[in-house]
Amino acid sequence: MKQTLRKGDYRTFNVYYMSDWPGGYSSLPMAVTNGDKNFIEDGIVIGPPALNGQGNEFYQHGKTLTHESGHWNGLLHTFQGGCEGPNDYVDDTHAEQENLFDLCSANRDSCSDQPGLDPIHSYMDYPSDACRAEFPPGQLARLLDHWKTFRLNWK
Repeated sequence: MKQTLRKGDYRTFNVYYMSDWPGGYSSLPMAVTNGDKNFIEDGIVIGPPALNGQGNEFYQHGKTLTHESGHWNGLLHTFQGGCEGPNDYVDDTHAEQENLFDLCSANRDSCSDQPGLDPIHSYMDYPSDACRAEFPPGQLARLLDHWKTFRLNWK
């Protein structure tokens, strides 16, 4: 499907809608060559539940597309690595043990031995769409760095 439908170069944000796809999926940026498999597979696949909440009332505002665009620009989940390790490689994203999946608990602290509360308002977690409201400054910096490194000057 992507080989047939893909438009533009590596800077082009390709979104593929599949009526039977249960959510969203995105590639991560990497060094590619025009026409190679990773170039062709680049983009986002999204389905009805992620756009209009069909079958899932918690994700009815379309913010899954924003979440997947974060991945497309190099962002990882806020809960990447749990309470240990580099997490999402963003300093101002506090450690989080696991994804929220629909919870929007303002005082959630799944890594109590680490500073800060869980980043429940980040687009890169899985709270309900009503909670998703931001890419914190560190995530924006990483997103822009990946854009400049992998996409902006791509040839």
